[in-house]
Amino acid sequence: MTLTRSIIAITLLGAPVAAAAQSTPEDKVATTTAPPPVLTVSGSATIASDYRFRGVSQSDRRMAVQGGITAAHDSGFYTGIWASNLAGWGTFGGANMELDLIGGYKATLADDATLDVGLTWYLYPGGADKTDFAEPYAKLTGTAGPLTLTAGVAYAPKQQAIGKWYDTGADAAAGVYTHPGAKDDNLYLWGDGAIRALGDCVERMLRDLAPLTPDALRQDRRAKFLKMGRVG
Repeated sequence: MTLTRSIIAITLLGAPVAAAAQSTPEDKVATTTAPPPVLTVSGSATIASDYRFRGVSQSDRRMAVQGGITAAHDSGFYTGIWASNLAGWGTFGGANMELDLIGGYKATLADDATLDVGLTWYLYPGGADKTDFAEPYAKLTGTAGPLTLTAGVAYAPKQQAIGKWYDTGADAAAGVYTHPGAKDDNLYLWGDGAIRALGDCVERMLRDLAPLTPDALRQDRRAKFLKMGRVG
C-alpha cells in the first residue's frame, strides 16, 4: 500500500511539469476557460459513536455505520440517498435501518447567499406498517466575510407515521394502540453558525512559506532596495 501511494504521489507531482513544458498559450487559455461539469456526483461514509436525530438516539447510544451519495445538476436540482443502521429495539423492526430519499433545488440568490428547498422521504425497509413519512424542508445560507449563518425549517404534514397511536410506551411495547390510525404533524426550526479562522491562517502561512523562483527572488530583492531608496 505504501508503494502504491508513493507512485501515485510521484505521478501527480510530475504531471503538471510535463504539461507545462508541452503546453502553448492557446492550451492554457482553453484550460482556464473549461466549463464546469454538468453533473457532479459526491458521496460520504461515516462511523459514528451514536446516531442522533434531532437530539434523540436512533441507535440506542451505540455505534452506527452511515453512508450516502448525491448527484447534483448544474441547474441546481439534486437527488440523493442516505442510509444508517438503527437500534433494533422493535420500534422500527424489519431491516433495522433508515433509508432516506432526498430531492431538491439549490438556488443562488446572491454571491454570498443560497436557498435550498427539497423533500426527504424517510423509509424503514421491512419495518412496522405506517412508519415511512415525508418531510419538505427549506434552508437559507448567507456568508459575510469569515462568518457563515444558516437557518432552516422542516415541516412534516399530518401523517400516521408521526401520529400518537398510544398513550404510554408500555402500551406500544405490548402492541396495544389506544389511538390506532392517529395522524400528527411536526414543525422543526434550526440554525447554525460557523466562522472561518484556521483556513485563512493556514493559507497565509503557506503563501509566506511558498518557494520563490530566481526571477521572483530578484524582483523581491529589487522591491526592497527601492523601498530603501538604493535603486533609482
